[in-house]
Amino acid sequence: MGLRDNLKNIIDDQQRAADEAAERAKREAAIARAKSLDTAIKSFCRLLDEGTVQEIIEHHIKSIRGMRVVVLGCSRDRAVIYLDPESNVPRQFPLDIEFNADPFVMNEAIESVEVQAAIEALKKEGVIVTAGREQGNGAIRVTLDYRNI
Repeated sequence: MGLRDNLKNIIDDQQRAADEAAERAKREAAIARAKSLDTAIKSFCRLLDEGTVQEIIEHHIKSIRGMRVVVLGCSRDRAVIYLDPESNVPRQFPLDIEFNADPFVMNEAIESVEVQAAIEALKKEGVIVTAGREQGNGAIRVTLDYRNI
């Protein structure tokens, strides 16, 4: 009977340790997701700042061939933006900006109050912003339509 109790206690201890590890992993994942969402929101707001949009549009208008804009990632409160003025993308209206980041976090960020407020502010300036997930590849695409400026 003592051996059976010892085995039961060992199994219970292992199960308890596994449950605690799973809970700890869930908490850490939730914290990481919250930080990632906060970073994405700040990055969107920084990207959708009127001055930044104006600068991107000016680069695009000056480019002969058109320009591909890719947001490579988000770190802290910054969006890492890659401007490719020599791309073969035809000069177009509106201008598309691609986000290479976690699409689920980005979708949540797009729907946030802060990002929607930035989109509304640009709309008042004549820049129509649409943002969402691409059907084909799942990438996040932000479109700046500035024909009304």
